[in-house]
Amino acid sequence: MLAALCRAGDLATARRLFDGMRAGEQGGEAGAFPNVVTYTTMIRACCARRLADEALSLFKMMLADGVRPNRITYNTMVQGFCQAGRMELVKEVFGMDSFKPDTCTFNTLMAAHCREGRIQDAKKVFDQTMELRVRRDSASYSIVTRALCENGEFGRAEELVDSLLEELVDSHSLHLTIQFLSTSVRMARQRRQRRPGWNPRF
Repeated sequence: MLAALCRAGDLATARRLFDGMRAGEQGGEAGAFPNVVTYTTMIRACCARRLADEALSLFKMMLADGVRPNRITYNTMVQGFCQAGRMELVKEVFGMDSFKPDTCTFNTLMAAHCREGRIQDAKKVFDQTMELRVRRDSASYSIVTRALCENGEFGRAEELVDSLLEELVDSHSLHLTIQFLSTSVRMARQRRQRRPGWNPRF
């Protein structure tokens, strides 16, 4: 029922139900008590409404109640905080000792930087994945390559595609990704070259 209320956008009723579940647990009553899925559902609902502070408050409540967050919980917060433009809260999540960022986490962060035009920050995050030995997937390369092209940095975009070739494993999907990225870089360069006063960036 809680998830259905959240999907319907009835956050007020969902919160009353959630608070009732917590009260029952604290009062020693029998019934369904909040677990990691319950808390993550509420956090996601808050993030969907861009209620970042309330989402973080729920997370802290979760820890205080002795419920251990999982990877989905952390990535839900990172995505929600990025969408809300609350990068200071994203940094707070990254500073948590129990948080182990994965490919999804870094892709979310790179996409957020790109949306705000922070191309160099996105590139730094991309480089950080290698330092932390986090696997980069086709989406990782696509996000940064597209941003570099939009910024006119075609040389760096081509270098990125070349680096994907060096990391390539025998995967048909990755071969298709490389073909797509190479074509995208070439077409973006051609479009930019047709604009008056175009100056390449390397």
